[in-house]
Amino acid sequence: MRRTMWIICCAIVGLAGPTALGGGIPRFCSIGMNFGPPEVDSAPSGSASDAGVGTARDQLHRVAIVLSRQFEVSPDYQAARLAAMQAFSAYQTARAAVIQQVQSSPQGLAANVEIDRLERQLNQAREEAKMAGRDHSDKTDAIAMALLNARSALSQQEAEALAADQGVSTLRYAWLDANAALESMRDDLASRLQTDPQWKNAKAQLEQARGALASAAE
Repeated sequence: MRRTMWIICCAIVGLAGPTALGGGIPRFCSIGMNFGPPEVDSAPSGSASDAGVGTARDQLHRVAIVLSRQFEVSPDYQAARLAAMQAFSAYQTARAAVIQQVQSSPQGLAANVEIDRLERQLNQAREEAKMAGRDHSDKTDAIAMALLNARSALSQQEAEALAADQGVSTLRYAWLDANAALESMRDDLASRLQTDPQWKNAKAQLEQARGALASAAE
């Protein structure tokens, strides 16, 4: 029986089956386990050896859950998690302020007016094409291209303003550093997990049960 596990389950490779890492930046999720549907090992169904492997594997999973929860509530992890969240929030706030400045500038206002006009024209042109029994027309294609160019031009203005703002850049790097520190702590947990006495004992029991299962299958 194999189960799919998340985050710290990378430490169980070769013992409890394949793992799948989840999450992305910013990753402020918990370290908890996420078990997928079980798969049955090739062994006599209902045998004592088969039951022993399942019990040992479940115990290994329970140990991982307990240790990960202890890690989650530790002051060091909580402080790192809070720092990463605050850094991300500060970066997002500064970024939104710069974008708002671009949007409210004369150029930004004019660009939004043009985008609104083209959107209305495109909707009307699509209705005309639909009434003619077509999905699109040369007119809809031309307006859609003009709308794409107008949106791209505004996005380019925003990107240039963000790149030129030193405060936004500083906050972005601060967020990346804080998140990297958080990820490093999670990686360290996966390494320390395999040296924990509870983990090593549960691992030994699983290996012993698997040996018995292999013998029963012969």
